[in-house]
Amino acid sequence: ADLYTFTSYILRRQGKWEESVSEAKQGMQMDPFNANYIANLSETYQLLHRYDNKIECFRKGLLLIPDYKDFNYDIFYAYLDKTADLKTALKESGLKEEDVQFQVYYYTRQYDKLIELISINNSKLNIKYNKKFVEQYLYHPKTYNFALIYYLSGNKSLCKVYADSAIIQLKNKIKEIPDDDRLYSTLGKCYALIGNNIEAIDFGKKGVNIMPIKLDALQGVVKQQDLMEIYVFNGNYNQALDKIEYLLSIPSRLSVGQLIIDPIFDNLRSLPRFQKI
Repeated sequence: ADLYTFTSYILRRQGKWEESVSEAKQGMQMDPFNANYIANLSETYQLLHRYDNKIECFRKGLLLIPDYKDFNYDIFYAYLDKTADLKTALKESGLKEEDVQFQVYYYTRQYDKLIELISINNSKLNIKYNKKFVEQYLYHPKTYNFALIYYLSGNKSLCKVYADSAIIQLKNKIKEIPDDDRLYSTLGKCYALIGNNIEAIDFGKKGVNIMPIKLDALQGVVKQQDLMEIYVFNGNYNQALDKIEYLLSIPSRLSVGQLIIDPIFDNLRSLPRFQKI
């Protein structure tokens, strides 16, 4: 079972999506109680924008492993991608609001409450992503998360304070690990949050160049989404919309549901091209 499943992981990194799905299914048939196999096939469905398949996969997983709550959280995120409806996502996932309080505050723009929660709880700083995803694809120091929330709330002065702090942290980290794409992409987002557009785009593109999709389809597409967010933050909306259309046309983590519900896109909502997308 491991051989089929690990082969599927390699094929996915190569961008051979249907072959990856086929190998993953074979591995699951041989070891149906393996939660990691189920989660990885479902991640592939998410990237392919096949949210119904993802939900079906996790529901089958819950029948086999009913006490594995990560599946409930993944169903929650799948329904957000599919419907952009928090109530539906909560109902269908079987979670309570307190289980996803960070996400609820984020998507309902309750920034003061979100800041309070993050200040108290250091273990759940990445509002939109689970810990496993963040560790592999993103590097978001705590200061970046504060900067983002203050940016979204319109508090430019505190946004700058935290973004400047994050920039110092990231530059020091780059001295230790100079080829880490995650660091450059987040550095670009920090500069974008405070309006330093040239540096923001340069670092965002450096992240993309270090980890292009042709080298790694999973990691590379996250760098493309980071660059899209940089364009959104610094007001380059046409370039942001180009990236949004591109990301929706290929296997990626961006969904129409996110475009509808995520406050990152609030400044684009009145644009006819965004509404058409």
